[in-house]
Amino acid sequence: MKRLVTAVLFTALAAATPALGKAPAKSSTKAMATKGAMAATAKVEKLTFTNKMVNGKKVWLPAKAQVKPGKIQITLVNTLKDPHGFNVPGMMTPVVVGPNQTKVVTAQVAKAGTYKFNCQLHPTHVGGEITVL
Repeated sequence: MKRLVTAVLFTALAAATPALGKAPAKSSTKAMATKGAMAATAKVEKLTFTNKMVNGKKVWLPAKAQVKPGKIQITLVNTLKDPHGFNVPGMMTPVVVGPNQTKVVTAQVAKAGTYKFNCQLHPTHVGGEITVL
């Protein structure tokens, strides 16, 4: 009986262990998990724009910014006493930042190019551009 149990255990162990000298088969699940982990750790580009009064004009500063394609986190700081908009056609939905408030928004940009931004609430305000490299 003891020999039978030993033989069964040895057979089960041999079946569960890959043959010597052979690499274990690659798992597509592991490859998918690795790709998912890489996507989760992809760098998020961060930009900050501040709305200020400069020489009598309300502007978002900096007037120019550059980012790489992918996910972009934009922090908008309105230091003025009125609400102001931030509109980047082709990149994100227009937003409004309340007086003396900060708002954080995200955008996903895959296409390289120059995207103009402005205040959709006050078209005469000075805008700028974001260049996606």
